[in-house]
Amino acid sequence: MKALAGDAEVWLEQQLGHLQTTSPLLGRGYQLRLATLADRDAILLLERYCFSPWLAFGRRHWHKQLRRQSRRVWLILDGEQVLAYMALLPHRGWHQVSLTALAVHWQHRGQGLGTLLLSVAELEARAHDLPRLRLEVDCDNQGALDLYQRHGYVALRTIPDYYGVGRPGIRLEKRLPESA
Repeated sequence: MKALAGDAEVWLEQQLGHLQTTSPLLGRGYQLRLATLADRDAILLLERYCFSPWLAFGRRHWHKQLRRQSRRVWLILDGEQVLAYMALLPHRGWHQVSLTALAVHWQHRGQGLGTLLLSVAELEARAHDLPRLRLEVDCDNQGALDLYQRHGYVALRTIPDYYGVGRPGIRLEKRLPESA
């Protein structure tokens, strides 16, 4: 999927501008922006804090993701340090935005960074005119499950061995209400 069409891009920029001015987190000096290839090493550093080596995507994956126009990788930064990231894949054929990764540095959890990124994911879905968001999460990641469920995501099914032998995942989905 290429960049958003003109009106959708303008709408998304307006919504993000509103978020920038109303979010207490962003008022503290944190920055919300799209990632570039230059951010790869900072993303990898955070990934090492958040995921075990067998679950981490790694350098090659992030290099490809950051080069693809179809992917949108959002960052929350404090200066040069990446505190949180989220990777999205808008997909018209599936009528959804797939949230393929979300990570928040352990020292910054519980401050609203995940909530802010989920708000951005919803804005992206609306800008692409896609009615739902979907993701998979490790069954043992109770913190992430709680976050998603607080924001209206519902479990669709358990996927055996999704994160390796004996490590099931849960597919979650959030359907967005139709815009007025």
